[in-house]
Amino acid sequence: MVNGCCWLNHNDGPQSRRFIEIVRENPCIKGWFSGHFHLSHDYEDSMSLPEGNNRGACVFAQTAVMTARSTRDGRRQSRMIRGNKDGFEVCTVNHAKGGEVRVDAKCSYAGDTTVAEIQFDLETTWAEAGFRAYTPQEEDGCYIENAGGVLNEDENWDENTVCWWHMADGVVLGVHDGMVIEYDPTTLAPLGMVVSKDELLGRKVAVIDSGLKQEQCDVFEDGAECVDQSSREQALILPLPLPVFPTPTPNPYPYP
Repeated sequence: MVNGCCWLNHNDGPQSRRFIEIVRENPCIKGWFSGHFHLSHDYEDSMSLPEGNNRGACVFAQTAVMTARSTRDGRRQSRMIRGNKDGFEVCTVNHAKGGEVRVDAKCSYAGDTTVAEIQFDLETTWAEAGFRAYTPQEEDGCYIENAGGVLNEDENWDENTVCWWHMADGVVLGVHDGMVIEYDPTTLAPLGMVVSKDELLGRKVAVIDSGLKQEQCDVFEDGAECVDQSSREQALILPLPLPVFPTPTPNPYPYP
């Protein structure tokens, strides 16, 4: 659930990455709430506690919607933060039940860290509810080496394929649920879709070098386009299959 919002997830990397860097550098930031998904708080994936994947001292929480016209799972909720002498509580207000309040997590301050504990019984996961997401892990066995060329030479990727890799410039891409997804390179949280299911089905996926050297990247006079570029630039392509031509039939009446 370490996502940003629509603006952060779909903006350029260096600019949007600055927000998560601010969270890491400032342990006084304790909560990040996002309503990007229009889903309720009743899933175990709806909240990420400040542990692992370099998330600082911040609780990342999904924030639902209040009206029936904009909910994706039929539930109408909003978040409420309730402070106390030790820290704060993250609560859910259920608008379908007259504003009933549920305590979701208790968070206490411990120096530069935040100790957080979930307080309610989770009903299901997003995957069980049909909203599947995959977050790469360093030792999950799904990492593939990107040496360039076709990545799935001996197989076709489908809805059961799970893998991820780094591009030369540090961008993290992966395959999950039949799609190619981009992930944040520092938190490995999913950012957005790169290749859709219908585009990927039955296709080979290749990585090629652009041939553009860093010193040649002078798109603008001030070099702004190249500030964070590595010495290699790569592109992800889906090569078209080679056409198969029928064998010509010999002419039974050749000219003399």
